[in-house]
Formats: sequence, structure tokens, C-alpha cells
Amino acid sequence: MEGEGSSVATGAAGVPGAGAAAASSSNSTRPRIEIWEPTYRMTPKEGALFQTYQVDSVIKSVMHAHLDGFAYDHDKARDVSLAISNGIKDGVKALKFQRYKVVVQTTIGEVRGQGARVASRCLWDDKTDNWASYSMKTETVWAVVTVFGLYLE
Repeated sequence: MEGEGSSVATGAAGVPGAGAAAASSSNSTRPRIEIWEPTYRMTPKEGALFQTYQVDSVIKSVMHAHLDGFAYDHDKARDVSLAISNGIKDGVKALKFQRYKVVVQTTIGEVRGQGARVASRCLWDDKTDNWASYSMKTETVWAVVTVFGLYLE
């Protein structure tokens, strides 16, 4: 079947077709379980690859929104890092790269004349998986964000 997969509604017992009346009952407090059948798609559809130029613009806008005017404070750095990561993840998911897992790595540090190098290694399929990275420096803060788009087979 073409598409993202077909859904099979299951009954209260979690078995396809079993207990259909119980699943539709208004008194049922159990969540509806959906089983997705595999599509056996090993590569993305034509034109549906992870586009780094689109991700770059999301990264830049979110980083500038959070870091412009931010004076480094080690107590707030964790929260800012988390907000940047979540904002970028939500922005990339809004681009709707189908069947891609999005991983965002954010590193923030204080500018004190030190050197820093951020690196990562991955094992992936270079035909379908990709990454985008952006670094930013203000008077008191430096930050590096790397976004990985990993195709789920």
C-alpha cells in the first residue's frame, strides 16, 4: 500500500477486530491502539530528502531569537539550550520531512578567551541522512547547534 502505512483499529484486548463494541463504548477508559503496518519503503520519495538549506534558516532564526541580547548566566544556560533545541526541533518538524527522525544537539558556553571545538561522529546512510549546523557568537556567549535528519526505514 502506498503512503505512510495503513492503520488497523484494535479492540479493547489489543487484537485486531476483537471487542469492537467495547472500543467504541463511551465508558471505555482504555486508549485506542493503532497498529501501523510497514510500507517497506527503503528510500524517501522523490524530492523528500532532508533539505539542509531549509533547516539552516530555522536554526538561524531560533538561535538569534534566544541569544541576541542574552548575557551568559550558567544558571540560565541549560534552560536556554533546551529552549533552542525544542524550538529548532519543532521548526524542523513543521517542514514535514516525512519519515525523518530529527536530533538536535545544542552546545552553549561563555566567552572568556578560551578555545572550544565541537565534533560528532555518526554511522548512517549518506544517500538519505544529512545534517545542518550553525554557530553563533555574541560578546558573552558562543553556541553551536547541529541538527541531524535520519531517515527511518
